[in-house]
Amino acid sequence: MRSYLQELGRQTLGYGHGETIAPDKPLAEQGFDSLMSVEMRNRLNRALGRTLPASLLFDYPTLDRIGRHLLDSALRPEAPAPAPSVADILDEIDSLIGQPLAQSVAE
Repeated sequence: MRSYLQELGRQTLGYGHGETIAPDKPLAEQGFDSLMSVEMRNRLNRALGRTLPASLLFDYPTLDRIGRHLLDSALRPEAPAPAPSVADILDEIDSLIGQPLAQSVAE
């Protein structure tokens, strides 16, 4: 993970093969600006097939912290979607059949 993130960071900064990025030093101190942060996040989105927050590199400012976050989130089970409320279900049924079902149930 670390070497992949270092290579991605090098590409984003336009570094040559001999230049490195310190994994434990904040990216902003190594030349990253806000546009580069968004660019790197977009590259990660494509590589991982998911949408990461725009604030990723600000919330996790080093390559090590980004890697730890990505591994933690990959291992963490997703929370189930909340169940819809009865009112939401009745509204959906109303929209499907075109009658105010909620009024009938209330009577």
